[in-house]
Amino acid sequence: MTEFSVGSIIYVAIEKRAQILPALIVEKIVKERPSGAEVYFGLQFPNTDEIKTVAQSANMFGSLGTARDKMIERLTKNIESVCDRAKGFESELQSLRAELFNEAHQTASELSVTELSGDASEQDMDAVMVDMPDGTKARVRMPKELA
Repeated sequence: MTEFSVGSIIYVAIEKRAQILPALIVEKIVKERPSGAEVYFGLQFPNTDEIKTVAQSANMFGSLGTARDKMIERLTKNIESVCDRAKGFESELQSLRAELFNEAHQTASELSVTELSGDASEQDMDAVMVDMPDGTKARVRMPKELA
């Protein structure tokens, strides 16, 4: 992590609010333990007299340009992740579409013209326009009671 000293102005990214705030380091606290050292800063933010003690984190930057670049990098990764998930859902839908529409196309192609039974006459039939799954239209003669 970057080393900051008392008197430095740093930029703190607050991701929950999508904000970058400048802060003046007025205090540096180092806690050394057998497990390692922890660094805390007393930060003075604009428009407040309160000093906030904050642990050093990856959201602290030495320049506004660095903060900006890091935020863009993080957002780009998040956007890529969202798009990758959408791509996965899209391929699921492509499979479903192929399954559904191939089934519908097969059902439509299985339709065949059958001979009229001997007891049905042309007067008992009506012509009906039918939209086929592939977008074509067909004229079908059906018994009047079904039309």
